[in-house]
Amino acid sequence: MKKLILLLFIPFVFTCSSDSSNDDTNPDQQFFIENAVVNGFAQKGPFLNGSSILLSELDENFNQTGLNYNTQIIDNSGIFQLNGISLVSEYATLRADGFYYNEVCGIQSNSQITLNAISNISDISNINLNVLTHLEKSRVEYLILNNSNTFEEAKLQAQSEILSIFNIDETINPSENLDVSGNTDGDAILIAISSILQGFRSEAQFSEIMANIITDIRTDGELNSNSLGSQLISHAVYLDAEDISNNIQERYDELGVSVNVPQFTSYISNFIDNSEYEIIDINVFEYPEGGQWGMNLLDPNINESTMSGPSSCDDIIDNDVEWYSLKAIKNNECTDLKVKLTLLSENDLCNEDENGYCWPWYFVDINSQISYVPVPDESSGWTTLSTLDLAGNLPLSNELILNSDSADIGIYVEPGTNFLYDDTGIAIGYEPVRILVEYFENNMSTATSSKELLFECFSNTPIDAAILYGLESPELYWASSGEGQFFSNSLGVEEIAMTIYNNGVTEISNFDVSYKVINETGGSSSEIVETINTTIAPFQSLTYTFNEQYDFSQLGEYQIITEILLQNDGNMENNQLGYAFTNVNPEIGIIGIDSPFDGVLNNEEIRFTVQNFGNVPVSLFDAYYSVNSSDSVFQTFGDTSNSILPGESLTFVFIDQFDFSEPGEYEVTVVVQLENDMDSSNNLYTINVTSE
Repeated sequence: MKKLILLLFIPFVFTCSSDSSNDDTNPDQQFFIENAVVNGFAQKGPFLNGSSILLSELDENFNQTGLNYNTQIIDNSGIFQLNGISLVSEYATLRADGFYYNEVCGIQSNSQITLNAISNISDISNINLNVLTHLEKSRVEYLILNNSNTFEEAKLQAQSEILSIFNIDETINPSENLDVSGNTDGDAILIAISSILQGFRSEAQFSEIMANIITDIRTDGELNSNSLGSQLISHAVYLDAEDISNNIQERYDELGVSVNVPQFTSYISNFIDNSEYEIIDINVFEYPEGGQWGMNLLDPNINESTMSGPSSCDDIIDNDVEWYSLKAIKNNECTDLKVKLTLLSENDLCNEDENGYCWPWYFVDINSQISYVPVPDESSGWTTLSTLDLAGNLPLSNELILNSDSADIGIYVEPGTNFLYDDTGIAIGYEPVRILVEYFENNMSTATSSKELLFECFSNTPIDAAILYGLESPELYWASSGEGQFFSNSLGVEEIAMTIYNNGVTEISNFDVSYKVINETGGSSSEIVETINTTIAPFQSLTYTFNEQYDFSQLGEYQIITEILLQNDGNMENNQLGYAFTNVNPEIGIIGIDSPFDGVLNNEEIRFTVQNFGNVPVSLFDAYYSVNSSDSVFQTFGDTSNSILPGESLTFVFIDQFDFSEPGEYEVTVVVQLENDMDSSNNLYTINVTSE
C-alpha cells in the first residue's frame, strides 16, 4: 500500500513521439489500449533519479511501429509512470537507461546500463524492468516468431529456461511482476540472480555478460558456453549474502521505504553446490612479480622452491640484504583483501617489538630502505588489522588489510633467528625461517589460497662481530609523517648503548668498541673508546652500555656512530652503524571549544582549536568528544600536507555532530591525544552550553 501512495504524489514527466499517436491527425484511429497508465520499477538495484524509460509499441510481427512514449525516473527507488498510453497493439517493449544502485558493493554505479522488457500490457498496469525481463526478451521473441508459441507460452518457457541456468526449478510470478524490494520467493530469486550477474564486475563487464548470455540462449534456451558458466560461478562463490541483504535494506531505509528483504542465500548456495561449471580465477586482485622493494612475496609463482635469500647470515646483520615487497592491486572497488603472515618455525633469536615479542621479519617504511617500523605505514596501502601473539610463543602472525587500489610495502625477513644444533648441542648455524602466507579475498572467512615460504642461511665466518640493528639507548621513535625520520623527546645526559652479535663460529672477548656524536649545531664529540671484557659465545648477543654518557639537552639534530674494533674480524662491513635523529619537544593542547554556543540548538558541530606548543610540526593526532558523559566520539585529524607548525593554532571540526535540540544544560568535553606528547595537562577542555 505504501508504494501506491507514493505514486499519487509524484509529478511524472511524460512525452510522446510519433505522428500516429496524435488523435487529432487520426480521428478514426481504433485503439486496442486507450489513455492507459503504466507504472513500475526499473531495478538492478533500483535505478537512480534521472534514468530514462521508453515504451515502444510492437506490431503483429513484434516489430516496433514507431509509436513511443517516454518518461524519467524522478527518485532513487527506480519508480516510473507513463500516462496517456494509447496503442493499437497490446504488445510493447520497455527500456530503462541509467545509473543504478549496486547491491553487491553497496554503492552507486559509475556508468549507465540498459535493461529491457517485453510485455502484454492489455491487462497489466504494473511492469517492472529487471535482469530477468532483460535476459528473456530476445528468447521470447524467437519462440513466438520461430516456434509459433503464444506470447504467454513463450514468456513462461523463457523464464523457466533462464532459471534453470542457475539451478532453480520453481514456478514464480512473471518476471515483470518481480521486485527487489518485495518479499516473495520470486523476489528472492531475482535478488540472487541479479547479484550473481553483478558479482564484482564493472558496469561494462556486467552488460557484456548479460549480452553474451542472451546471444547464447536465444535459439535453444540453454547456456551452451562453459566459459560463461564459469564466469557466473566464479563470482558467485565470493558473494557475501549477508552484506548484500544489508546493502539492500540500508538503501531502502535511506529512501524511507519499508522493505523486508527475503531470504535469497539458499538460491546462491544451491547454484554453487550443484553447478558443474569450473571455478576460475576472476582476477579481482593482481600480485605482480615485483614491487618497489624487489621480489613480491605475494606473487603466486613465488613459493618455497623458488625463494632466494642471503647467501650467508653475514648479509643479515649488516643491512646489505635483498629486500622484498608485499604488493597487491585490486581491480574492483568493492572487493576486500586480507593477507596473513604466520611464523611456523621456532624463533630463538629475537627481534623484539615494542611489546617485547619476537619477530623474524620487519616491515619497512615506504620512505626509507634502512628504517624499520613495527607495522605497515598506511601510506603504503596496507593497514595492520591486528597483531596476534601468544606472549612470544608460536604462532606469531601479522594480518594486513588492503586500504587502497594498490599497495606495496617493504619487508625484510631475517633468516638468522633460530639456531641449528649438532648432536652434542652446539650451535652450528641456523634453522630456516618458515612463514605461512594466506590470502583472504573478498571477505572470505577461510583462506582462498595459501603457501609456505622458506628463508635460510648458514654462518661460515670464523670471527665476525656485528652491531645488531641499532641503538638500545637513547630511546628513539620513528615518525613516518612528513619526510620521515627518527626523533627523541627532550633528552638530557643520556647513556649510549648498543647490541653486539657474534656472527662467527668462535667466541670473542677483550675487544674495543667506540661511539662518536655529531651535533649539527655543536660540532662533533671526540671518539669514545671502551673495552668489552665479557665473552660472547657464537650466535649470542650482548648489550653494552658505555660508561661515558653524552649531553643531548640542546634541541636539534644529532648523529650517533657506533663501531666495533675487533682484530681479525672476517667481515668489517657490519662493524659500524650510524643513526641520525632529532631531539624534539612534541606538544599540543586545546585552547578552546568554538562551538556550539548558547541558544536555540539542534544538530550542532563540535569545533575546537589546537595549538602546537612544541618545536616540531604535528600532522596527525587523535581526538574525542563527549556530551554529559555520553559515549565518546573518536576521530583522527590532520594530514601530512597540512601540519600544525610550532607556535601555530588550527581549528578542527568533528564529522559526527551532536543533537542538542532538547532544552537544558550540556557539558561538552574534548580531549586530544598525540603520540609522545610531552605535556598532557592541556589535552582536555570542557565548556557548558545551554540549549533554549
